[in-house]
Amino acid sequence: MPDHDLVRLMSTIARLTHPRCPAGRAEALGRAHRRIRDYAALRGMSEEWCDRVFMLFLDRSTDAYAPA
Repeated sequence: MPDHDLVRLMSTIARLTHPRCPAGRAEALGRAHRRIRDYAALRGMSEEWCDRVFMLFLDRSTDAYAPA
């Protein structure tokens, strides 16, 4: 069964990190990171988890790829 909160979070992060997001880049990235941290804090997930999720979206939006 899908985690609807996680799906909603990923959708929001995808919109915020998209190059055509109407918010300024710095503001949008700040919002995205705060949302990821808030989600993780409620579920006891680590800062490393937050960073990995955030990097997935940055990689997609900048055409850069994180090392494996």
